[in-house]
Amino acid sequence: MGGVLAITGLAAWLAPILAERKIKRSVPEVFIGEFAVWAFGEFDIWNSAMTQFRSVSTGQITEEDGSPLAGEVSRKIEIVYEQGNRYGYQERKVLIPIPVGKEQEAEEVVRRILDANSSSH
Repeated sequence: MGGVLAITGLAAWLAPILAERKIKRSVPEVFIGEFAVWAFGEFDIWNSAMTQFRSVSTGQITEEDGSPLAGEVSRKIEIVYEQGNRYGYQERKVLIPIPVGKEQEAEEVVRRILDANSSSH
């Protein structure tokens, strides 16, 4: 039983790190809506049965040592929601890169997602 917990804990800890690393290495095409996003070939929806929207924010993408990432993409939108499964809810984080020069557009996207999801509860 302890081995299963260790593996699950390791996977939960590594998933956001690996997702952020994936963002750093690519220039993705992203489609963002008020209740869903398609990024990196994955579709996430946080306004459906068995999901609960938690938060959305912008933040700095950092290197593994904690220093800010320099380059074409240095900031991100982070959407957090919970998805129900057989054993309860599992937190999901969607990380979306913000190209340099698009920071104001990203703040507007975050505002619209917050407005749409605060009224849906």
